[in-house]
Amino acid sequence: MEICKSVEQIEALQNKFPIILKPLREYGGNGLIKIDGERVWEGGEEVSFREFIEKIMDSDFEYLGVKFLKNVHLGDKRIVVINGKIMGASLRRPAAGSWICNVAMGGSSGYAEVDEDEEKIIERIDPVLSNLGIVMYGIYTLVGDDGKRVLSEINTTSIGGLPQIANLTGRPLLKEAADLIWNYILEKKTERNATGIK
Repeated sequence: MEICKSVEQIEALQNKFPIILKPLREYGGNGLIKIDGERVWEGGEEVSFREFIEKIMDSDFEYLGVKFLKNVHLGDKRIVVINGKIMGASLRRPAAGSWICNVAMGGSSGYAEVDEDEEKIIERIDPVLSNLGIVMYGIYTLVGDDGKRVLSEINTTSIGGLPQIANLTGRPLLKEAADLIWNYILEKKTERNATGIK
């Protein structure tokens, strides 16, 4: 996984294995690109790698480049976390013949359980994000080549999914989320008052 801001970085990454390029300023599956050797899929269109490079050569782009995982058909799990608490998860599956799991791009979504491996991932990253002042985030996992779920993305800007998970579970997650965020604010205020910081 690496940030790709140049053609050379994209070429170096795609020479290792098939990749997905995720534009850093997009969401909802918009702008996703799959590269496998000399074949490139941009939306529903296939072009050659050379054509793709010529198209982006003179543009200012920033992609997150990640290895394409062959088990993407098993779904992309979105897990929402607020103030260290796992709120719930949904599993998004691609439409038939597609590799894009986003519902906005034709995928489907349903309730999912969080497994032990995913809980361990959250235990590792939550303190880091909390120290950065990030109280609400979503992680995404995919089934890796070894059959275990692996972290594919951490999203702190366009998290989404909470109302959908609430609908799937019947829990009042929006109220729980508001309470957790408010408690976080009160904890920080108490900490600042204790240290004399205003």
